[in-house]
Order: sequence, then C-alpha cells, then structure tokens
Amino acid sequence: MKIFIDECVNKKMIAALSLICPRHQFLVGGRDTVPAVKDIPLFGEVAGLGAELFVTTDARQLMDPTRGAERAECREQGLSWLGIPRVAARGRLSLYGEMSNLVAGLELIVREVEASAFPQFYLLKRGHTKLELVVQDQGKV
Repeated sequence: MKIFIDECVNKKMIAALSLICPRHQFLVGGRDTVPAVKDIPLFGEVAGLGAELFVTTDARQLMDPTRGAERAECREQGLSWLGIPRVAARGRLSLYGEMSNLVAGLELIVREVEASAFPQFYLLKRGHTKLELVVQDQGKV
C-alpha cells in the first residue's frame, strides 16, 4: 500500500517504518509533494500519487467542527485518514512516543483499509512516556 506521511509528522520515523513495513511504500509530504500545500488541495495531490492512507499529527482535521471541508475532501479523494496524537515529551522520547502506537497498529489499520469499501478514519492512542504505562510487571531478577 502507498501510505502518505504528512509534513507535520516527524520525518525521523520514515526510515524505520520502511524497514519494519517493507511491503508498503511511504510517500512524504514536502518531498513527494510540493512543500507547504494547504490540506484540501493536498488530498487530491496525494490521491493522484496512488496513496490510500493519509497519516498526520494534525488531529484537529478530525475533531475541529470548522474543518469539515477537509474531512469531506479526504473522503472524496478516497483516502483513509490516520491521526497520530502528539506526545508531550522532549527529544527522542517524543519521536518514540509518537511512533510506538503507529508501529504497533499500522499493519492492522492497513488490513482494515484494504478490506473497507469506503474511506475510514483512525485516531491512535497517545504514545507512552512513562515506564508504568508500558511495563506489565517489574522487579528484581
């Protein structure tokens, strides 16, 4: 599947995603598209590249009631939408937090998109920044 990574997504995750998910092609905003394109025309450009899934950290596209035209254009272009919540952390922890649930869920989401007759949206859970949120149990060995 061709998966579009919006310009607002941390580009440092693209190389790792390509290694982890080799059956997919990752298109990158600002590299495979003209930089700084507004979202409504961008959806058409992305669909024209053959992408089926639009990945962004701009969750407001989904939640803001004033941005319905963006959702409508995404749908009209046949793109499913995947939102990655921003992680309030510093440095690499922000990258790892944002990427953690994407890596865990991407293949499951792709399977859903491939099986669906119409575009879907998916909003990931916020990535983890605290040990107790990722460790089931802990103690001395």
